Amino acid sequence: HNRFEWDANLIASFDMIKAVGLPAKITLGHTLNSRKSKTLKNLGETQGVINYYQMENYQSVTVFESVSLIKTQSFFGQVTYDLWDQVYLTAALREDGSSTFGPADREHLFKKFSGAWDFSKKINIPHLNFGKVRFAYGEAGEQPSVYSIYSGYVSENIGYLQNKVSLGKSGIYNNVLGYVSDSRLGNSAIRPEVRSEYEYGIDAEFFSGRVGVNATTYNATSRDVIFNVDVAPSTGSETFTANGAIIQNKGFELSLSGALIKKKPLSWNTRILYAKNQNKLLEMAGVSA
Repeated sequence: HNRFEWDANLIASFDMIKAVGLPAKITLGHTLNSRKSKTLKNLGETQGVINYYQMENYQSVTVFESVSLIKTQSFFGQVTYDLWDQVYLTAALREDGSSTFGPADREHLFKKFSGAWDFSKKINIPHLNFGKVRFAYGEAGEQPSVYSIYSGYVSENIGYLQNKVSLGKSGIYNNVLGYVSDSRLGNSAIRPEVRSEYEYGIDAEFFSGRVGVNATTYNATSRDVIFNVDVAPSTGSETFTANGAIIQNKGFELSLSGALIKKKPLSWNTRILYAKNQNKLLEMAGVSA
């Protein structure tokens, strides 16, 4: 198995405090990535002489070879802004392109925004040392598997089609090498699976940091989920890679921490975690749940 990968990054950052006196930073960037792999495997079954590991000693020998190449390109920009040293804002855009996407729709845009307010700097609450509320929204994409947009041909399926019809030796019919359609039908319109998530939370510390509370609620939705669906045998294939599902994942997380004993030579810290998660399939192949 051989794998070769190269990555090129160009990043530029601008400190707006020095330039125009604004408490902001701007980051712009561009990335290129190429991943190539090649696998050659010989599989031998049923030894003639036990524990003699040479290929000529196996009664059945199968050769497997695969090659893959994935190229990606990204442009991104991010702005961070601090207000009064207590409100922190971040916004970002990222455009990703990949050779695994359908040729008619190779570029996809993803957004991100987050904000946090350190209210303990503005509001005086007894015994509160630190308090922050936060919000975030983000999108991320999942690439289809390599070559999902193509319908290929293979020779090995000729030997025994779906364990039902015997057509002679693998790849050979009537002493002539031949090929049949791959079991997976290509989809030239495949898109990336997109996950968007909202998150709200609060963090607080009391009594000089001896007691801490962290609470987070989130709601994530995955659209255009990629999966394989069965197709009619008349297509010459068995499955079809498609975007066809919507999945929702939401929940709540709570963390309580405390330093119960903090006196030399003994210290006792404890933490309690609670989490609740609900995963639901909202739509599958156009049918709502």
